[in-house]
Amino acid sequence: MDRDAGQVASGRGGDDGDGNLGGRSDGGEGPLGMNRDGIEYNDQIKNRLRRIEGQVRGVLGMMDQEKACKDVVNQLSAIRAAVDRAIMYVVGENMERCIREEVTSGQSADRVLEEAIQLLMKSR
Repeated sequence: MDRDAGQVASGRGGDDGDGNLGGRSDGGEGPLGMNRDGIEYNDQIKNRLRRIEGQVRGVLGMMDQEKACKDVVNQLSAIRAAVDRAIMYVVGENMERCIREEVTSGQSADRVLEEAIQLLMKSR
């Protein structure tokens, strides 16, 4: 049995069905802080999401004005791309922080990388 399968089987890793990577349902956290209270998100990511929010409102306005399907779909595609970039940013920022913490504590960063890859795969 490979290491990941063993972790999932033992309840120590994998997705617990509630989206909690790291496998803890006791309020603990995986290495990327999936269940951590108090993660600080900087103004840059909040501004990205506000722009996306504005784009969504714009698409709703286009629909109210009965704009062409092609134009609406183009804007929706732009929104999807912006959301994908926001996800990459959040995962990347947390991954960097977590890798630094793991290395500083003398541990391998493998677990952090595995969780980041799972998050990115789940977002698609």
